[in-house]
Amino acid sequence: ALVAAGRGMVRSPGADPNGSLARGLAKLSQSLGLTDDESIEVRLGGSVVPEILAILRTAIRDRRRVAIGYYSHGRDEQTAREISPHQVYADQGHWYASAWCHQADAERIFRVDRI
Repeated sequence: ALVAAGRGMVRSPGADPNGSLARGLAKLSQSLGLTDDESIEVRLGGSVVPEILAILRTAIRDRRRVAIGYYSHGRDEQTAREISPHQVYADQGHWYASAWCHQADAERIFRVDRI
């Protein structure tokens, strides 16, 4: 389970495929007797566009606002918003952005596949 979770994180958009996590997983896999050709497929939010994650991460790093179009499933409406994201994370198979929404003047969580 640990190897599968780690491989999923290494393959997530924006992760360093040769970074410390990848090197640690290689050592763990070797000690467990797993080979590189044993595939474990893990996908998070398959409909997320990697460029959107990259834009959100850049905005977090640079502390910038981002103008987005967002589909609200609960209200079945598309809205234009400006957000100041401070975290992007995966939870229960979906990507989320936690951000200050300037339209709502409050903290909100946005599902990235709806941006």
